Amino acid sequence: MPVPHETMWNRYKDAIESKLKEGYAPPHAHKGTKGSAVAAAAAALGLEGSANLAQWVRAQAERAALGKDHRLPDWSLWSHTQARQGKLGFEPVLPGFEIKQTSTTLDAEGNVRAQHIRQAPAVADEPFEIPDGFTVKEISANVRGDGQLASRWLKLKSGSSSPEAVASIREAFREYQGRAELCPPPTTKNDALLTAYVIGDQHLGLYCWGQETGQDYDLEIGERLLNETMGELVTAAPPSSTGLVLSLGDFFHTDSSQNMTARSQNILDVDTRRARVYKIGVKLMIRCIELALQKHEKVIVRCLPGNHDKETTPTLAIALWAFFHNEPRVEVDCSPSPFFHMQFGKTMISATHGDQCKIFDMPGVMAASQPAMWGETRFRYALGGHIHHKEKQAREFGGVICETFQVLPPPDAWHTAMGFGSGRSMTAINYHLERGEHSRIIRSIPPLV
Repeated sequence: MPVPHETMWNRYKDAIESKLKEGYAPPHAHKGTKGSAVAAAAAALGLEGSANLAQWVRAQAERAALGKDHRLPDWSLWSHTQARQGKLGFEPVLPGFEIKQTSTTLDAEGNVRAQHIRQAPAVADEPFEIPDGFTVKEISANVRGDGQLASRWLKLKSGSSSPEAVASIREAFREYQGRAELCPPPTTKNDALLTAYVIGDQHLGLYCWGQETGQDYDLEIGERLLNETMGELVTAAPPSSTGLVLSLGDFFHTDSSQNMTARSQNILDVDTRRARVYKIGVKLMIRCIELALQKHEKVIVRCLPGNHDKETTPTLAIALWAFFHNEPRVEVDCSPSPFFHMQFGKTMISATHGDQCKIFDMPGVMAASQPAMWGETRFRYALGGHIHHKEKQAREFGGVICETFQVLPPPDAWHTAMGFGSGRSMTAINYHLERGEHSRIIRSIPPLV
């Protein structure tokens, strides 16, 4: 006898597939159609809203991709898909199609011998709205021989320099006007050491309701945790000549005011307005760099893009460069690459977020893209984020120690419901010029903080 959750899964699957057969569309194609099959199924099942059912569908898709048992609906049951595959016959007009051309064949006496109807997939008749965070880059037009417009294409560009982002940067910088210069370099230093402050997925702007997730989290909590933890790590760090402030991606929880991930369209729980989150994020990274300058003669900064902030993080790097570009002790790496590589004597440090290139694929990337650095180093390390928990090979993997890191924020509502979770901490790693990793400092976040 099936367990209760399997019965529920089957009910959800059957309800969605029933709506697909009625002409309701899959989530990725519902605009301009009868509507979303997921939303229609949620209403038929008596669920409050469709967000929870949509999250269930995404979870089933992830299970299917991993080869696990799943109840992902058969999207090909959509009547429009059935029509395109010829499974509904050829009687005009098929669901999702429209008549493009008709022709008639007459005999010598003028009688109708045959009629032909040409159908093609219908174009959704709906106004186009430019997504948040994008602007029009160029317009192309297809003009018929009679000079009339046949069709038009819009090419969009990322709004990495959107008015919202620019205004947030200006507001953040305005609060620093009239401030004294940065602290002088430390008098004690060890040129043989580099300290890397590894900022895991910070997800600044994430909102968690404690009664739902077990722990509260919002913009103010995220700002306080990173500020305090960074301060503790700097205090405990040795007097390394060089400090590396390395954000492993997903520093921001969302890339636009749509409050969903760009690639997977996952709905996100967000605290406050995006412009305010961006402003606090710029100030918070400036503070982290200033703290590092108190201990290290030189500070290198790299903010890697993640799947939550692919467009926003590059503008964060540019903002930090603009703030510190006259400070010779700070080097901000503004590269748009999803990879970071640096050499410190015989030590090679590489990093990526991990949503595309997985952490255990990094050895090949490091060797292929940085052959000179690979050949000149003996100790090689790959650092990654994305999965929110610590995963370290007990041995060198392809000549590289590969590692992912815990994060400071707690799991959000979806991850909590799925049973995903991990410890919360931030790590500073001390690398030696000649001997690789020298030591490390870990600051864990107590439960319910």
